Amino acid sequence: MLWGQATAFTSLCRIHLTGQMMDIKFVLSISLFMTAACASAGEVQHGIIKLDGEGHAVLVVAEPLASGESVYFQYPGASQRALCCKQLMARAFTRADGTDTLASNEITGHPPVVYSAAVPKPWAQMPFVGAVTIGRGLQAKGSHGWLLAKTRQGRSRRVQTCTSQEGVHLIDKKGDAEVTHLYLGLGYDIDHPSCK
Repeated sequence: MLWGQATAFTSLCRIHLTGQMMDIKFVLSISLFMTAACASAGEVQHGIIKLDGEGHAVLVVAEPLASGESVYFQYPGASQRALCCKQLMARAFTRADGTDTLASNEITGHPPVVYSAAVPKPWAQMPFVGAVTIGRGLQAKGSHGWLLAKTRQGRSRRVQTCTSQEGVHLIDKKGDAEVTHLYLGLGYDIDHPSCK
């Protein structure tokens, strides 16, 4: 939820609460909802990046980028091994219409947000798809194909991509629950899928 939407929602709640519809269950529901919305602010977001090897990048995320956020992403090393990390600021990305990108948000069913950016050609001299971590004040590093992100508060998250029959998945879990599950279609069959 965007801050403006949360503010409008809070104002709407005040209107209802001052009327005759005041109900303790409603008040508790709104309180819990607003607490969850505020707690998610500043959280780490993950996504998928596709580098074409010619200096262009396509970024697929569940939520829009926010001003001031850093985008850390994997890039190809020797033998296409995922290395960490290259960094761009959110302002380097331009919102794309996404009509030519086969992508989905498997959690919500809503279309994901697609961005494009120019990257230095030496960052990927061949096509590559990797994981992305996004936020403010993050420390990002790689470990055995995983992308690890640590927040200022000391919370850590890790993600990696895997392949299915025709595309790439990024699955982010908190405990057993999927928080993010993005899919990016590649348009061709993959010989050895790695998703379980």
